[in-house]
Amino acid sequence: MALHKVLPAFAIFSLFVSVAPAQAPLPRSTQAQLATDARLEGMTLDDFTKVVSQAQAGQREAQYFVALAYEEGRLVTRDHAETASWMLESAEQEYVPAQAGMGNLFIAGVKNNGPIPHHTDAEKWFRLAAAQGDADAQFWLGTAYQRGWFGGFDDREALHWLRKAAAQGLPIAQFSLGQMYEDGEGVPESDSLAASWYRKAADHSPAYLSGVWEAEVQLAYMYRDGRLKDNVQAYMWFAIVASSVDSPTDSDVRQVARHMTKAQIVQAQRLAEDWIERHPWQRKRTSLFLRAARSRPQQVRAGVDERYGLISTTIALRTSHCPVRLLSDSVYVSAEWSGLGGCDNSRRTAQGDIPCFVPV
Repeated sequence: MALHKVLPAFAIFSLFVSVAPAQAPLPRSTQAQLATDARLEGMTLDDFTKVVSQAQAGQREAQYFVALAYEEGRLVTRDHAETASWMLESAEQEYVPAQAGMGNLFIAGVKNNGPIPHHTDAEKWFRLAAAQGDADAQFWLGTAYQRGWFGGFDDREALHWLRKAAAQGLPIAQFSLGQMYEDGEGVPESDSLAASWYRKAADHSPAYLSGVWEAEVQLAYMYRDGRLKDNVQAYMWFAIVASSVDSPTDSDVRQVARHMTKAQIVQAQRLAEDWIERHPWQRKRTSLFLRAARSRPQQVRAGVDERYGLISTTIALRTSHCPVRLLSDSVYVSAEWSGLGGCDNSRRTAQGDIPCFVPV
């Protein structure tokens, strides 16, 4: 069973990070949104006052910017009515990010499958933005059809829009397609195609982008379950995932290493190091982990190293969502995500599955 649908917050997050050429590029709409978020993050009160004047004069981009400020409570008191008012003014001037933003306002707080209030309006705004190439709107359209938010379930439409967003390089859409193929949901079940989409989603930086870290976790889990069979690749993904959490754990690395030659271990470590070199968001942590493993290959293979094992019964995740199945015996997921919501840890199964909800 794949991860239950893990969904991102509106505006994907508040930091702009340039993507190295060796990594898969993000959609233009996503890069533009990250740049907008970074601008809002660094704006002074004087700067914001000028933007408000521009918005009042009818500039659609400025209106969208003011809407975001009220939504996030930055430089002004958070105000849903002001957010909706400014967002609508911008959207009615056919500003695509605001059209997607209107759709997001209608789905805010949705946690369950089935029709949502005002679903006709939500669908209208998402379709307007998606038709003009907004990758996030395309993702949300696909998700809405998949979960029945617009009044009915439609796997064909879900697949259509998720593929469009994934083709543009949106990690969460690529991750969602991986889930569909892993579950056989709307498509023929295929572990190989699931893994292919997970790899595409993982090939982005930084990890806080929705779908990136989750894809790495799911790839590692597929190797752990034996659904993908390649010890070198298994070692590589175990090493990347295990050293990306607090506290690091190498239990799965040591388990697979028992069935590998020294040459295979060296090869797997080099693959992991190459991955980290192209994904600098976790370079330092994983490099230290691999350096420790490389310096003691016999202890890694034997499965005992108190100094470098660092096997923990809890893992505090550095991610905006909650990946469900993790590589440890017990899991703790912090819900302190600036109001993004969280997971029902009380319902964790013996296998470590935690139902995840849409951020609120």
